[in-house]
Amino acid sequence: MNRRVCWILTLAFLMAALAGCGLVKPKLVNGAMTTGIDSTGKPQDSVESYALDAPALVATCEATHIKDATEVRFEWVFVDQNETIDTAKVEVKEDSYLNSQLKPDVNGWTAGSYEVRIYLASEADPVLRLPFTIQ
Repeated sequence: MNRRVCWILTLAFLMAALAGCGLVKPKLVNGAMTTGIDSTGKPQDSVESYALDAPALVATCEATHIKDATEVRFEWVFVDQNETIDTAKVEVKEDSYLNSQLKPDVNGWTAGSYEVRIYLASEADPVLRLPFTIQ
């Protein structure tokens, strides 16, 4: 039992040391499309499709291992037309939930396949891809 506790403490110490040295890189996890978020930014639910009369589209993710100010970019793409319809940038300074919301224009939503691509800093490839449909 004592040996197990010793290993757990050693592992915890090593993880803390690695995080403090910057060897643990920032991450984006737990991406979801949702109908709303709570006061901490966590998604209220997870959806794969929205109705044509949806008041807003909401993409969320969790930023972890953030040590310095880091830019996260949400790119909203209408896949059927291979068109980027909006881009939102968020600066994150600590571990937290992030979100980007898109509201319809005066013509409303167009039915089809969409995707939110979420990028960390200036990465060329998205860290998360959140596909969804509007029908």
